[in-house]
Amino acid sequence: VTFAPVFDTQPNLSIGALAVADGPARDGSDGKGAIVWVGTGEGNNRNSSSWGNGVWRSADKGKTWTFMSNTNARPMYFSQIRADPNNCNTVYIAGVQASKSTDGGKTFNALQGMGHVDHHAIWINPASGTPGSGTSKGGDGPT
Repeated sequence: VTFAPVFDTQPNLSIGALAVADGPARDGSDGKGAIVWVGTGEGNNRNSSSWGNGVWRSADKGKTWTFMSNTNARPMYFSQIRADPNNCNTVYIAGVQASKSTDGGKTFNALQGMGHVDHHAIWINPASGTPGSGTSKGGDGPT
């Protein structure tokens, strides 16, 4: 197994969240792991870490990147990104507000009724592709 840097030329190198999904590959490859999501910024922000600038998406396994959104009220971090295993256009992001996109990241909408205001973790049910009951657990205190 070899690794090569794929995000080094972007304006923000601090990565706090990553998700990979199968989907139609822009480069014509098999689509396995073609969709890559990056949330910039450190999930546990400290003085020694860099703030993020939003969510990025690649449709060609990291060869090229498109800035998608910065819907997080605290843009310094995106705690987690979770891709729906059944639909490559659906993605969930955790941060101050948990959000969901169903159009490949063009728009994000807040998830309502999540309980806590600062989401550090999102669990996606692999069968249904929806957030599980653990979504609102994982904040700074009891929910």
